[in-house]
Amino acid sequence: MSIPAETGHHENVRTFYKLIAFCTNCGPRYNPSPVRLQLTALQAVVAKAETCMENLQIAVGKADEAATRREKEFTGLKELLKLLRNAIQASDIPPLTIKEIVQQLNLIAGYSSPAEITPEEAAAQAAAGKKTVRTKRIKTSFSARLEEMRKMLTRMEVTQGYTPNEKELSLNGLQTLLATLQTVHDNAVGTKNTEEAMRMDQFKCLYSDPESMVNVAEGVKKYLKSIYPRTSPEYKQITDLKFNKYRVRK
Repeated sequence: MSIPAETGHHENVRTFYKLIAFCTNCGPRYNPSPVRLQLTALQAVVAKAETCMENLQIAVGKADEAATRREKEFTGLKELLKLLRNAIQASDIPPLTIKEIVQQLNLIAGYSSPAEITPEEAAAQAAAGKKTVRTKRIKTSFSARLEEMRKMLTRMEVTQGYTPNEKELSLNGLQTLLATLQTVHDNAVGTKNTEEAMRMDQFKCLYSDPESMVNVAEGVKKYLKSIYPRTSPEYKQITDLKFNKYRVRK
């Protein structure tokens, strides 16, 4: 189930304000018995709609900020992985284990196949006239890359021969980095979920709930058409107040 794109909502709010103004100008003649159609209720409806829209905009801003930070953190990870690759290859880890860990590094970096060479290395070999298979990039999920990094560190913890002096390349340093990346990723996921929840709240507030702004507006228009004849100028004004309607796409 998906929610409609953010188009037309502000226009609907402006139209609802016009509807309230029209009802106010009717004076005593506007006297509906349903409480939800009375002027005080209409003011509350539009205020709630604006609050829902504001909440969504705040949520969108936080989600965008979190996603940008996550992208930045994972982009920086690629440079560290290059250093880590060299450190592993220069260590006393058994050759077969090195090969397996290098394959994991490629997966953590987001490459499609567990090849031992990066695209940069493949290009360098091709330029030198050597036959090679260049790895390809795929859209690997952030969670999958984190899980692969977690598996790699678990393997390295029980493997002898890796004792770098560089703090950022040590197992403790890599575990700290993993924890940071996980926190950044969780925040991005959480803020995105909040955004989607606020988007659904807005949709209900404006369109789908029985007491939504657009449904109430339809009730007001029907009441007004019951007190003004079809040939009156007021009736035409009421008809001209149109609202964009949306439905959830499944």
